[in-house]
Order: sequence, then C-alpha cells, then structure tokens
Amino acid sequence: SGMIYKKSVQEGNTVYYNCSNNITTIIKSVNGIQNKLVVLNDNLGLGNTWQDVNPGSGTNVITDYRIMGKSINREVLGTIYRDVIWVQEKVSINSPVFGNIVSSVTDNYYAKYVGLVDQVIRDGQTGEIILHRVLQNFNIP
Repeated sequence: SGMIYKKSVQEGNTVYYNCSNNITTIIKSVNGIQNKLVVLNDNLGLGNTWQDVNPGSGTNVITDYRIMGKSINREVLGTIYRDVIWVQEKVSINSPVFGNIVSSVTDNYYAKYVGLVDQVIRDGQTGEIILHRVLQNFNIP
C-alpha cells in the first residue's frame, strides 16, 4: 500500500517494520502465514486499546494491546531510559469450542528514539515468565 518497511531478522525469521505517523507496524510470517500487527500506537493516551486479528492454523489469533504507561522511566542493564511507553500485549487463540484462550501476556517497553528496550513474556494461564529480553546495546548514527 505504498508504505516503506525495513527488513530485520529475529530468531531466524524475517520481520518487516514501518513507523509512520507515530504508529509502528510489523509484518512477520508465522507458520507460513503472513501477519500484520500494529505493535505501537503513540497517538493513543494512557489506558487506550487496539486489536489485531490474524489467521492462525484453523483459528484466529487475536492480539489485544493496551497502553499501560507513557513518559515513564525504565532501567535496563543499568541504563535508565526516559520517555518510555509501556504497551501490554495479550495474545489469544479463538477456539470455536472454548472461546478466547489467552496464550501469552507480554509487557513491551519502547524508549523514544531507541525502540524496544525491554520485553517480558508471561504464560497466559499461569502468569509465569517464559521469556525476558533486554536491549544489550544500540547505536544511532
């Protein structure tokens, strides 16, 4: 649709990023199915939400986002990032029998002029941390 994306490789998968008008969109392939996700919408205020619905293997994958914090500080590996947006992301599988089943809850912390600096992924049923990623270093030319 005329938008320019930057290509990145994450864990062996190709991901395409676009940031236009304070909205960050990614396109990634999951199990051979291409998904388009709006992972950050800086135009929205605290507590606002949005949703992406993408096809899965026989069911829809629903991603609900909520802005949990704006203009906050986040310390990562001893570095304090200022003007951070905290976005919580809940991924659900829409089962015809059981309804929406939350598979994961992720807290994403985006620092202005840097990007994603911290990510904590929890199991949607137990709340147990299953993955914690942090930005190790970055370079803005």
